[in-house]
Parts: sequence; structure tokens; C-alpha cells
Amino acid sequence: MSIPGLRSLLVTMDQSVTPLGVALGAGIFQIWRPTSCATLMGRSGEPLVPAWYENALRDAWATAVARLDDEARRMGAHGVLGTTVTQQWLVEGSTLQVELRGAAVRLEGEPALGRPFLSTLSMQSFLKLLIGGWVPTGIAWGVSAVHVHGYDASPLLEGTALSNAEMAVPTAGVLLTRGRLEAQARATLAACGAEGGVGMTLEMERRPQGCGGGKGVLIEGLMLGTGVVRYRPSLATASLARDLAKEGRRP
Repeated sequence: MSIPGLRSLLVTMDQSVTPLGVALGAGIFQIWRPTSCATLMGRSGEPLVPAWYENALRDAWATAVARLDDEARRMGAHGVLGTTVTQQWLVEGSTLQVELRGAAVRLEGEPALGRPFLSTLSMQSFLKLLIGGWVPTGIAWGVSAVHVHGYDASPLLEGTALSNAEMAVPTAGVLLTRGRLEAQARATLAACGAEGGVGMTLEMERRPQGCGGGKGVLIEGLMLGTGVVRYRPSLATASLARDLAKEGRRP
């Protein structure tokens, strides 16, 4: 084992992590949350992305994450652990509050980093990550908004009112929401130099939205996790349940 590897193991085992306090990245943003799709078209055969609204949500999130990073720097932290997220609409849905709050920590005896890492992982998960040879680099996030036109969401007009069948356009709306979330999460992973993400969660919310005289649906999504990068081989011991012979085979 190398000296850096031994040092990392000792840091992990004795948990010499000093908490510095709570780091906060937050903001309250005036964003017009649309009550209708702003079009007279009640049916198009495909979901619609309200880009102006989705971009406003992404700008709000980018601001909150940047502020969390800035506060960790000012505190002299190596990183932020256990970041929790609160996203709440205020004032009848016209004002969005985004708040990210986590524990700023410093590894004693370690040099300062070029930029602090941000993580949604708990201390226990963070230590397991270190033992596995991985370190967090930043928060991976994605937000999206997709509208399904009212007539496209109608079982009668979709021809499914009298049968058990899939509704193609609403399904396409869900898939489009997920696809845009993943694309945004990948972009934030790349921005923080991550090789992948862990602890990813995905949430979707559906709410009625006016549409060309009909009743459409707005699907909003949030994806959240932690970007990680490998910095050395795993220090974990071999598992009795692991098939070492199979894992050791070369293709």
C-alpha cells in the first residue's frame, strides 16, 4: 500500500473530521409558475417543453448551489456533507424558495482543496466511499418541466375510454421529463469533474394546467445526487459472497 493510501485509510478509520458549522446556499426567486400552456392548441400528439419556465428553475438552482460552494470556501471547509434540499413555492405559486443546507467539514492535517466538494451523503456513507477509493466532487442535480396538452391527456380523445390501454402522449411526457432530468444531471456531473453519481433520487410531480380550453398536465421533475471520482483502488476487504474467480476473468 502506498503512503498516500495508508494516510487515507487512517483518516477514514479514526474519523478525524472536524465540523465547522452549517453551510447554506439559498435564494428566493420570483418565477411566474404558469397556470396554462399559453397556447390555443389543445392537442399536438406530443408533449411540450415550456423552455422559459424550465430555464428559470435551472437558473435558481444554479444560484443556490453556487452559494453553497461559496460559503464552504469562506468557512475554510474541505467540503459539505449531508446536504439537504428544500424546494417550496410561496405566495400562491409565484415565488420559489430553494435552500441547500449541509455540514461544512475539514479533514485535519490535510491541505486545502482547490474547491470544496459538495455532497448529499451522510458521514457514514462518505467514509464508506473513501474506503471504496472514491471521493465526492459535487452535487449532481437536474430540474425539468413538461406540459401535456389537455386533449392529449383525454382518455376519450386518445381512444382508451372504453378499454385498458396505455395513453401514449402522457407516457411520452413522463419519459421526456426523465430524459431532460438525466441530461441536466449529466451536465452538472461533468461541470464538477465527476466520473459518475451515487445516491441519485428522482421525483416527479403532476399538476393540472389550463390548455386551449381543456385540462392539461404539467409534469415537474427533480433529480439529485452526488458526483464522485476514483482516486485510488478500494481498501475494502474481500467479501465471502464475492465470486473472485469470475471477477478476475479477462474478456
